[in-house]
Amino acid sequence: GVCFDERTGNYLDLNDIRNAFTATHQPSADNPPFEMIGFDACLMATYDTFNTLDGLARFMVGSEEVEPGLGWNYTGWVGALAENPAMGGAKLGQTICDTYYSACSQYDLEDTVTLSVVDFTQLPELRTAYEAFGLEALKLATQNPRNFFSNFGRGAVNAENYGGNTRQTGYTNMVDLVDLAKSNKGILPKTADRLINAVDSAVIYRINGAYRSKGGGLSSFYSYSGDEQT
Repeated sequence: GVCFDERTGNYLDLNDIRNAFTATHQPSADNPPFEMIGFDACLMATYDTFNTLDGLARFMVGSEEVEPGLGWNYTGWVGALAENPAMGGAKLGQTICDTYYSACSQYDLEDTVTLSVVDFTQLPELRTAYEAFGLEALKLATQNPRNFFSNFGRGAVNAENYGGNTRQTGYTNMVDLVDLAKSNKGILPKTADRLINAVDSAVIYRINGAYRSKGGGLSSFYSYSGDEQT
């Protein structure tokens, strides 16, 4: 979720976010009510967030990794929008990414930053590819669970992941989808490439710091913590 209140412990989960939008706006894939929905928050560039906002916007902007405290450069991107109010969501998203990276660089915080612009017209293919990847994994897990989870787990550990995922840092359980698919192409050969291509098509622009160079722009859940109840 997003918008955590440290005083009360309350936050908006993904269903809350969708319900808030749909309470006042009718979703439409062909004519969405918003040009862009952006999250100046940590860990929100996920498949799950993207899928939740289906029909509500043309583009989404979010970060796979934890954002540094300075957040987005509002002077930069709002200034650019003021100069060109007709700017579409794709160009605005790119401007948000570029000004964010530039501001982070000024404070030597750019090495681990990520930010992605995602195109909702590509969501149907991404959803199909994502679910096919999961079904292939489920079939193999059913046939030989010990062998599958051992191999898949090694691939997940080697894949780029976000927020730490150690006992010392705590667990966000978020892994980059492209790198996860690449790391497991050997055991999921029927669906890995389709998922990689679907993410590449959906993510139309992104910035990655030097230490987050393997990310494809969208992450998803993997239980690095080993918690079966997560």
